[in-house]
Amino acid sequence: MAYAIFWSIFGWTVSRRREWMLALLFCAMSFGAFSVLPPAATGGITILPRTLCAMALLATTLATPAGLTRAWASMVDPRRLGLLTAFMLVAVVISLFMPRLFAGHVTIMGLNSTQPELLQPSTTIYTQIIYLTSSYCVALALSLIGDTGDGRRAIANAIILGTLCAFVTGLLDVGTHGTNLLAPFRTATYRLLIVGEILGSSRIVGLMPEASAYGGLCMGLGTAAYFIGRVIPADRRWGKVARIVPFLALAMAALSTSSAAYLGLAMFFVVASLDWVIRFMRNKEQRDRRALFREFALFSTLLIVVGCIAAINTRIFAPAIDMIDLMVFHKSQSASFIERSNWNSVSLRALADTWWLGVGVGSTRSSSWPVALASGTGILGSLLMGAFLLRFLAASAGKGDDRTSRQILYGAKLSWLVVFIPGAVSSPSVDFGIMSAALFGMAAGIRPTDPSRISNDRRKPLSRRDIRRPLARSGA
Repeated sequence: MAYAIFWSIFGWTVSRRREWMLALLFCAMSFGAFSVLPPAATGGITILPRTLCAMALLATTLATPAGLTRAWASMVDPRRLGLLTAFMLVAVVISLFMPRLFAGHVTIMGLNSTQPELLQPSTTIYTQIIYLTSSYCVALALSLIGDTGDGRRAIANAIILGTLCAFVTGLLDVGTHGTNLLAPFRTATYRLLIVGEILGSSRIVGLMPEASAYGGLCMGLGTAAYFIGRVIPADRRWGKVARIVPFLALAMAALSTSSAAYLGLAMFFVVASLDWVIRFMRNKEQRDRRALFREFALFSTLLIVVGCIAAINTRIFAPAIDMIDLMVFHKSQSASFIERSNWNSVSLRALADTWWLGVGVGSTRSSSWPVALASGTGILGSLLMGAFLLRFLAASAGKGDDRTSRQILYGAKLSWLVVFIPGAVSSPSVDFGIMSAALFGMAAGIRPTDPSRISNDRRKPLSRRDIRRPLARSGA
């Protein structure tokens, strides 16, 4: 039944405009435990909805007379995705050859095991290559879609829809807790940690493999919706939804009881506070400053209300405080921390045993994205990814870019700073994820490959009337 539902939606979306496929991609990010094909029919390889949607989105993006030319220009230009393309080539080559070269001589932590084992070629390598490639496809597709004003507006709409979907799947997990109603959407072959309690509270996993993955998803989408969704005018119904949805997702991230999500929330409040200060200093118009004052007033009111409640009943927040104390400050004493630390140790030893060349994507499990990156792609892959990230964070909008372009570039960089935190302490694989890929693609799409080519659409300011035009054309 679940397969029929997905393929019906996917087939209908493919027949529509590209903006619908973009929206489906962001919604598919919430289905991280669902394989679109029975694993028995794929030899044990799990094909996720987001992987299929990423490939379909890139295919529809390239299906234009100049699509392939623009894609190639974006892939090789170091100002856009050139460094990321070089990283992908290195990662694929290492993954195909290193497991065979060092087979039986290097100890690794397999993705589907809980004990160290000897390095051997396995299907998890090809699975992780597919996931990594799908993330790259998202970055490439969004770098092309985000080259126009309509495309950037469609991206903002898709982020809000994806964030709303993440919130709804969390509610479904809560409402069906203790039942098997969501079992048809949990068909992935890798290890699923969907049952668990901490201090008597059930961990919310949505339709993801584990609570940390769901918490990271909500953190990423909620943060992107907060910083990038503000390009949607707030004076319409959709704009009001765009202002509320980020906080619903962030609330779900907190309820996931993931230590990575808690660190992400802390980082979000730090970045958001700095953003408020920067916006206040930059915006001289009274209308903009009044909007900022309303945000400050709302945030301050919430803090005052929480403080008054805590003063009246000092034990009302005790469960939450105990949860944070256990998951953050005493995390090092938990069995989960000890197990994950062992994963990192084994993976780093494997890196050293391969002469710092790496064991390949998907060969070893870790609990930190930097560790997974280094152990999987070696020193060369790590340097290429580091150079790309520095280029991404240092990117700036040109003088010919409009306010929407500048806000998306600014919001993409701020969002990634928050998205990076959960992955840095919990990601088991080299794949940088669809969310980070989307942010990379949005930033790359702001600047054209040829500096002399700036489309008229890029110069056009954002209109309140046409913010939903991309979806409205399809009958939304």
